[in-house]
Amino acid sequence: MNSTAYGNVNYYINSANEVSASAHEFIDDKHIVMCIPVYTNPENAWHVMYGKETDNKMFGDDANDVAIGLELCYFTDKNRTLEAYKKYIWLAAYNCYYFDMNIGAFVGHFILDPERKVDPMSALKIINKTYNDLLNDIKNEYYSCLTGVRVNFENKLVTIDDSIFQNDKNYISIREMFEKIGYNVGWDSQTRTVIVKK
Repeated sequence: MNSTAYGNVNYYINSANEVSASAHEFIDDKHIVMCIPVYTNPENAWHVMYGKETDNKMFGDDANDVAIGLELCYFTDKNRTLEAYKKYIWLAAYNCYYFDMNIGAFVGHFILDPERKVDPMSALKIINKTYNDLLNDIKNEYYSCLTGVRVNFENKLVTIDDSIFQNDKNYISIREMFEKIGYNVGWDSQTRTVIVKK
């Protein structure tokens, strides 16, 4: 708590000879800092202990070898934590897009390594969010980055006016994107809306 992105990076640099721990990217209210390459010539970060069963079941391998480590910095100040959260959501959505990754594969330490860590739950508590809120916010950001249209994924049913669909190609690409994140897409000819539902 109350540590910045650069503060975390400096800690891991200074303790490199004593601690085998790191993450690829640290996010606070002002900065996103990549300290281990992830987009080109990616390298491993040591963000989950080896020998954990959960990551092997989820990813088919150890998280250190196949997953990206994103660390959300949080503060006693709710506003600072919320600003960091917004950047974190954007970066998580971008990573899902860049790596063609299912948003459902986005997990926290509290799932992968609960004996040692509970993040991001501590940060979410400060801003009154749940883990489902976080996943919904990533879905919303991912969708809005691709289409320019915001959708509230907290609802079971979402309707989008068809004016954003200027041709069949737009409809197909948006349908595929929704299906990729676990939604079904249909067309209601009476109301002329795209129907998106779980």
